[in-house]
Amino acid sequence: MASLKSKIVIGLIKNRHLFKGKLKPEVIDETFSVEKFRRDIDKASNRMKLPQDVSAESVKINGIYAEWIAPENPPDEKVLMYIHGGDLSQVHVLPIACMLQNLPLAAG
Repeated sequence: MASLKSKIVIGLIKNRHLFKGKLKPEVIDETFSVEKFRRDIDKASNRMKLPQDVSAESVKINGIYAEWIAPENPPDEKVLMYIHGGDLSQVHVLPIACMLQNLPLAAG
C-alpha cells in the first residue's frame, strides 16, 4: 500500500502545471523536452530533505550506480533491495529516497 507521503509526491508531480499557473497539464508529444522536465524535477527536489536519522550514499557496484539508503540503527544483517522500475526521465534520487525512507524499518 502506498504511503501518504508517496501519494503526495506523486500528486505534486502529476499536478505540477498548477504551480506554473496553468490549468491544463503539459502535452507530452514530439515538442516535449525531457531535459527541461529533468531540470524542473531537480529544482523541486532540491527543496526536499531526508530526515536526520536517514542517510543516503551514492555507490557504484560493478559499474552500476546505486543509492544506499539506511535508517539510523538499521536491523543487523538485513538488506532490503529495491529495484526502481525504469522511469529514466527523472535523474534525481531524492524523491525516491524520501518515499522509501521508512521501508527498511517497516520490513524489520
